[in-house]
Amino acid sequence: MIVDSFNERTLAHMEAALDFACRGLVRGGDHAARRRIAGRILQCARNGDVTLEGLTRAGLAAARVGTSASETQVTLASPSAAKAR
Repeated sequence: MIVDSFNERTLAHMEAALDFACRGLVRGGDHAARRRIAGRILQCARNGDVTLEGLTRAGLAAARVGTSASETQVTLASPSAAKAR
């Protein structure tokens, strides 16, 4: 189970990265898109990059793959910058 594989901080980073990556999708994306993005974030974490920035980069990269221009919005701010607003 994923919860047993990572500590609480990493799980929080993964959740924040998923939410941030899906913000750029229309209505937060459909289930398949969210699943693809979550899979890429999970792969990143399993490869050892559990930083918020690394996980967010992986999520954003997955969000760009397989989405049409009408489904995405360009988001340039990092999750930490977005929280500061």
